[in-house]
Formats: sequence, structure tokens, C-alpha cells
Amino acid sequence: MNDLNGNLKLEIQQASRRDFVQETVGDFGRWQFKISLLMSLLKLPMAWFQLGIVFIAPPFDFTCKVPTEQEGKDWKLIAQPNSCYLRNISALNETASKIPCDWGYEYDRSTMKSTIIMEWNLVCQSARLVEVTQITFMFGVLLGSVIFGVAADRYGRKSSLIVAIILQAVCGIISSLVSSFWIFVFVRFFLALGNGGTLISSFVMCMESVSGTYRTIVPILYQTPYVFGNLIMTFLAYYLNDWRKLNLVLSVLSCLFISYIWLLSESPRWLLAVGKKMEALKILKAAARMNNKKSPVEFRKDEENYFIAQVFEKPNFSQLLVTPELRKRTIFLSLSWFLTGVIFFALSQYMSSVGKNIYLSVIASGALAVPGTIMCIFIIRKTGRKKTIIFANILTTVSTAAIAFFPKGEYTADWPRLILSALVFTGISMSLPAFFLFTGELYPTTLRNAGSGGTIMFSKIGSMVAPFLLTLQSVFESLTVIVLAALGLLTIVFIAPLPETMGKELLETVADLQKQKLNKKNIQLTDNESFEDKDGCNSVLR
Repeated sequence: MNDLNGNLKLEIQQASRRDFVQETVGDFGRWQFKISLLMSLLKLPMAWFQLGIVFIAPPFDFTCKVPTEQEGKDWKLIAQPNSCYLRNISALNETASKIPCDWGYEYDRSTMKSTIIMEWNLVCQSARLVEVTQITFMFGVLLGSVIFGVAADRYGRKSSLIVAIILQAVCGIISSLVSSFWIFVFVRFFLALGNGGTLISSFVMCMESVSGTYRTIVPILYQTPYVFGNLIMTFLAYYLNDWRKLNLVLSVLSCLFISYIWLLSESPRWLLAVGKKMEALKILKAAARMNNKKSPVEFRKDEENYFIAQVFEKPNFSQLLVTPELRKRTIFLSLSWFLTGVIFFALSQYMSSVGKNIYLSVIASGALAVPGTIMCIFIIRKTGRKKTIIFANILTTVSTAAIAFFPKGEYTADWPRLILSALVFTGISMSLPAFFLFTGELYPTTLRNAGSGGTIMFSKIGSMVAPFLLTLQSVFESLTVIVLAALGLLTIVFIAPLPETMGKELLETVADLQKQKLNKKNIQLTDNESFEDKDGCNSVLR
């Protein structure tokens, strides 16, 4: 108990400090715009590799190869679509009619001329290996977020980010050239480590550069290039029509981000936190000039001691559970992010097969994503964070469930399914940015990074579950969207108990959270005391 009181006292002392970086460079200017733009562009390769499974292993028809010479044999074999057996029409019974596909497979190459499924025959008994590919990748993203998150705190934001970018690009190129499936999975795992590293390091650098009201707008707009990344990949996939060429081109393009070695400076907040005052001042002076800030840079001795002391006050996930209110928020956010990860990545893969034309399906699903993100900025200011998330989840859930009522192939170009898939991703593009913002605002400043990073990490665990939901289509076609719609409703259930944050000051410390909770109880108590019962006695809940 004494330790907790001591921590709260330290947090209050820290919260009373002025924001030295904010006063030096302002809330937002050309310097913050440059960093925000550079960080948001990293969403392009994040989308290319996280959603690349859509085009390197798309769904398509296959048949068993029929042997060319059947003369002199006591069979007459014919192939059936998507069957793992040849059928011997000369057999006397059903059991004898099934002949294994010992002569290989024939694939429908009208969508893609080459995929990992075609190259390594990942069908029938080996079909589960496609799921292994994506699960291994998303586990790498999860692990990369943890490893590079720790590295970013210890060795710096920029250096960790550059290492992640290089790892991602180099492993992407290697994975395009390997001839073994298991080596491909192994190299792609390290690619995922880099992908997860760019995700966490870029977000932290972006948020540490902006202040004031721009911490509402920037986290939303930061997500936008992810949609463009998916669309760029779709057009390249259509033009290249080969998984190796596509993966290689995307990997070479991701090499362009290595230029951040020269374009990007270290986070001044991190430099101040580890006591590298002179390096931080040099960057801040340059940033102030870029922002046309004429106020001199001053640095008080008490601030120097404060920033250096912060290195030894790193919060961890266990601190998110120290009070009942923190436990409630952390548990509900973790569950909600887990389900969000399942829904987003399952739908991203499912949308590739929502219509007969994979390219049209992906483009249609992403067409309204950018307008959805822009709408989020306006809606969130009018209705609040929680209502925006709930409304967007309802839109996603209803649209997902409605797909089940329109079987594939019944309408020209499957237009009802394409329209619904566009509405699905409109909802997702509204809910995700709002959810990122909402999550950060629910935690006090001293726990914000640990709270946001710790709970959002559960979405990566959810992404590892997503491939299994896609296999439900083998039971019956609409089962996947029905289950995803049910999970969408469950997400709303977990979001609903959380408090709205719009119009409220950001909490600085755990003590502020406790004070807010106490004030709320006092207000409720006062309201109850203002009502009298029929006998004139105060009606107070005891």
C-alpha cells in the first residue's frame, strides 16, 4: 500500500512539470507534419505484408491430374472440381471409385498464374499449411511489437525503427527467392518481426511529436495509408499476376524507407528521458526554426533531473491492474481489441472471395475506407468516441451478416455482396481510428503507452485466430460471416461499459483516475439525496 501511495505521489510530481517539448516547438507545425507524414507512410508496407496472403494464397478451383495413359488399366478416371480424389467410373462400389491424386494437381490460373498454393501444392491434406503461413506471420508481428517496443525504450526510437525497416525489406526479398516452403515460412517470420517493429516504433514517434488537440486528429489520419497500401498491392497483383514477382516488387519498394536513416531525427522526448540533453536541444532548435518558433529554448535544472529520472520509472502491464477501475478498463479493452483483431483480419481475407473477381472484391471493400476515416474525424467530434465506435461496429456487423443472404453467383458481378463488403470496411475504417484514440484517452499519461500498447497487442493475438474462422466456409458457405457478425455484437458488449472521454481532460496520473471516480460517486450520491420519498425521508442508496 505504501508503494502504491509512493508511486501516486511521484506521478503527481511528474504531472506538474511543464511540457518542455511542446513549449519549444508548439503543438503542430512543419516539423510535426514531416514526422507524421513519414511515420504514416510506413503503413504502406505494413499493409503489403500483413494482407499479402490475399494474393499470395488466394482461393481458387483445382482438380486432380488425370494420368495421360489409361489404356490397359482396369479403371477409367475422371477429375472432379475441388476434390482430393479422382473418380474411377469403372469401379463397382463407391469406396473403390476413389483414387488418390498421385499424379499431382491442375489449378485454375485465371486469377493468378502462380501462388504459393500452386507452387507447393498446399491443397487437400496440405491445405492447413496456408493457415500456418499466416498464423506464423502474425505471431511474428506480435513478437516484433514486443521486442522492438523494448528496444525503442532502451536504444532509441529511430535506431529501432531503422533496424525494423531493414529487416522487413531484406527478409521480404529473400522470401521471394527461396524454393522451400518451410524456409519461406521461416524467413517470413523474421519479416514479420520487422513489420511489428515498424508498427510500434512509428506510432510512438508519431505520438511523441504532436501535442494538444492534434493528438486527436493525427492518430486517425496516421491509419489512412494502410488502405492505400492495400489498393496499391491490388493493382500490382493484377498487373504482375505472380506471387514471387508481387512479393519481390513490394519488398524492393519497402527498401525506399531505409532512406529514413537520413530523413528522420531521433525523438527529442526519448533523448530527454535518457539524459541526452545536448542532442535533444540540437533537434529541438532545428524543429523550432522549421516551425517558425521565435521563443528561445530554455532548459531548467529541475527539468533535466525530471527527464533523467523518467528512465527508471518505466510502467509495465501489471500496473494496469492496480485499481478496480484500471482493471475494468484493461480487461474490457483487451477483450475488445482481441475481437477487433479477429474480425479485421478474418474479413480482410474473406473479402477476397466475396465475389468471383478477387481484384474487384478487394477494391470494392477498400473504396469507402478512406471516406470512412475522414467521416470518423467529424463524427467523433459530434457524438463522442464510444458512440462512434459502437455505431461503426453496428454498421460492420449488420453488413457482414447481410452478406449471408446473397449467395455468390446469383447476381451480376455479385454486386450486392460487393456493396456490402464496401460498407463493412467503411465501418471498420471508422471504428479502428476511433478505437485507437479512445484506448489512449482511457489511461492516465503515466500509463498511456503501456496501456495502449498492452491492450492493442491483443489484436495481434486475435489475428492469429482469424485464419481458422475462414475454414468454417467448408461447413457451409455463410458460417464465417455469421460467426464474425456475432463477434461484432460481442465487441459492442465489451465497449458499452467503458466511460466516454470526449470533452474530458486527459488524466495525468492514477491518482487523477481515482479522484474522478470518487467525484462521480459523490455526484451520484448528491443526486440521490435531492429526491425525497413519499414519507419525506431522503432516498439514499445504502
